[in-house]
Formats: sequence, C-alpha cells, structure tokens
Amino acid sequence: MPSTSDLLEFIDNARKYGFIRIVSSTDLDSLLASGVLLKTLVDNGVSAVLNLDPKVVLDEKDEPTLVINLPLTIERKNVFNMVFDENSSTTALVVHTLDKVFKISKWAKTVALVAGVYRWLDVGKEGFRGLEKYLLEELVSSNHVIREIGFKLPGWRKISLAKSIYRSLLPYLPGYSGRWDNVVNLVRNVFGNVDVEKFLGSEVFDRKDSAAINELLRKIDRSLEYLGEDIRKKIMYRLVGYVYHIDFNGVITDFIEIINALSLVLSIDRRNPIYIAMIGFNKEFLAETLYIYGELIEDRVQLVSEAIENYVSGKTRIIGFEKGFERPELIIDILYFLNKIPSDKVLCINIGGELLTNVSILLKQGFKQEEVFTFCDENQICRVRGSGEGLLKA
Repeated sequence: MPSTSDLLEFIDNARKYGFIRIVSSTDLDSLLASGVLLKTLVDNGVSAVLNLDPKVVLDEKDEPTLVINLPLTIERKNVFNMVFDENSSTTALVVHTLDKVFKISKWAKTVALVAGVYRWLDVGKEGFRGLEKYLLEELVSSNHVIREIGFKLPGWRKISLAKSIYRSLLPYLPGYSGRWDNVVNLVRNVFGNVDVEKFLGSEVFDRKDSAAINELLRKIDRSLEYLGEDIRKKIMYRLVGYVYHIDFNGVITDFIEIINALSLVLSIDRRNPIYIAMIGFNKEFLAETLYIYGELIEDRVQLVSEAIENYVSGKTRIIGFEKGFERPELIIDILYFLNKIPSDKVLCINIGGELLTNVSILLKQGFKQEEVFTFCDENQICRVRGSGEGLLKA
C-alpha cells in the first residue's frame, strides 16, 4: 500500500486539478474507503466521482484517477494505485491521510474501524496493530465506540445467542450458520435447558462464565474436525475477542452485525456496490441497510448455508442460487474465510443459471488485466465460460 505521503501528494495534485475519479474494487473495505474519500473531497470543493467500471482505467486520460484494491500491471499517467497490505485497512489509510488535511468526522473514523474488523485485523490479544489502533483509542476515549471482550457474532448483545450463531455469515460457522436445529442442540448442550429464543450471549460474559465459553468453543471445534486443524483454529480465533459497539439511532449496534448487514445487502443486487460506498458518505444509508438485513437474513442465511455446505462437502462443484443473490462478494468472502478458494479453476457462482465472478477474484487468480477489464461489466460482474475455463463478454 502507498504511504501517507504518497497519497497526500496525489490528493494535493487532484485538488489543483479540481477533479478526481475513484475506481474501486467491490469488497467492503474498498467501497467504504471510496465513500469516505468521495464525501471529504466533495465537502472541500473538489469535484469527484466514484466509478466501478474497470474499463475507464484502460483509457488514457489527463484526469487524476485513484484505483483502490485493483492491483495494476499496466501503467497509466495520472493513475494512483492503492492496494491493501494487511497491516491497516484501506479505509483506515484514507481516513488517517485525510485527517492531516481536512477535518474528518467521527463517523468516517468509525467506518474505518468497521473496515478493519472486516479485514480481521483485530484478531489476537493485541487487537488492532495498524492505523486502526489509534483511531480506536480516540473513539473509545470520547465514548463514541464501546470496546469489550465478547462473542464476535452479529447482534450478540441484543438477540439470543442461538440466533446470533444462526445468523452468522461472517464469521461463517459450518454446520451452525443457517442450521437452527444444530444451533439449538449446541446451546442446550452447553447451557442446559435454557430458553434458546431469549438466552443472550451477553449473559455469559456479564457473569464471566469462562467455563461455559470454553465449553461452547470446544464443542464447536470438535464438530469441525473434518475441516482440518488450520481452518478450525482460524474459526476459533474469530469467535471470541475484542468487540465494538456504537449507539446507532438509539440502538446498540455491534460492528460484526454491521459487516454482516453490508455483506448481505451488497450481494443481493448487481448495482449495490455504489449504495454500500454511500455508507462512508452518509451514515443514514446504514439505517436502511440494517433494516433490509433484518428483513432478509433469516431466509438468506439458509440459502447460503445449504449452498456452502454442499460445496464444502463435495456434493456440488459450483455454488449456486436460483434466487436471492445477484453478486458473488459474500460467497467469495466466506470461501476465503474457510480457505476454500480453488487453485485450479476460476471461482464462480451459478446465479440464476449464469456463472458469475468478479474483477477482484480474477486478478488474484492470475487473469490478464486487459482481458478482465475489457470482458467484465460496469459493476465488475464477470461471466464465466463452461465450468471456469475462461471469460465471456459481459
């Protein structure tokens, strides 16, 4: 990833030019970074546009263009490339840099922390070690963000523990996400004959019941022995740890719930990446996203669970959905989490009879940049030929 000084120099040149074009990848971090950058520039008199169409990068233009997390192998004048380097999220770098020039809101800094959690940069005893560490301390000290130890599960302080496990897409829990009967048995085996519809995960941490927490993790771990030790450790490290909450419109909302909501809503409509980026622009977009998520999650998590379980078990070679999804990003994130990205073929998803993937995964899997940018559409959706042998014109 470029340094703060490099990004500052590019932004300074863009301000002198009076215009900047942002071309973003469609992962959550990139989209949130784009939204924050877009709002900050526009608020400070710089004309800026967000464009997902990768073809614009191939065009020789004089206008400054910032490409976010689409690693470039081709050189273009006035094009600046940001690529995630695994130390800090792209959103955190953008916020940290902009804060040196402009006044950055607490909301933008909160969005950077959400992006860091999405990147799993807060895992382990230390928590955040990059730029998010300093943003977090600022927001915690001002009581804008609440930090504690808890379950890294969506809504774990306001819905039942069983429901937060059942709804969990990220982290995805094989055998439990979208599998209500399995979740009910798990909770009762650990906590006895509790009312699974009302028993909150927060109760376990509030009474500091470390024995029950360890037993829950042990039972989940044992049920996942078929996945291998590495992935089991990965899942365990992401189930308990630092968790973060904000008071959002009078409701305590945790960052894992926000990430699950963004990931789900991103993938239900081809046009939704721009909508997700707007959350970095205006927090009211998050209110609508959380509402949509609440309406859809019970149904969609079942669809995801069935598709993922069939794929991981080998029953199907390609993940497929007849309805409910129009984009592959959520499934790609889950498969990365489970270390199930294929190395011998294009990762594609059958959505309504079409084999689809996105620009980012094709670049990571070694496709030539010019081919990818030319063949994929203006929303970075790419059509795949056969069972993953090549691309079709979008």
